[in-house]
Amino acid sequence: AFQSPFTITFHQQGVSPPLYIAGEFSDPPWEPSELDYTLDNEGEYIFTHKLSISPGQDYQYKFRCGSEQWLVDDSKPKGRRF
Repeated sequence: AFQSPFTITFHQQGVSPPLYIAGEFSDPPWEPSELDYTLDNEGEYIFTHKLSISPGQDYQYKFRCGSEQWLVDDSKPKGRRF
């Protein structure tokens, strides 16, 4: 299947590295990968993760902060189409 590059961006006040993403697109599925990050002008972290996915499909994913706390991106729909 055709794969295209896509970047997921996440920002939530008070969240600091490390932040991981896991989803149906991981290999193996739901295997966490650490996100890259930069700081914005207010000193908050902006996290990004590049992946290759099949366009036009719905993917579910979560973020894990540190070793235990799981987060969802409330600004995005729960079933996300890329």
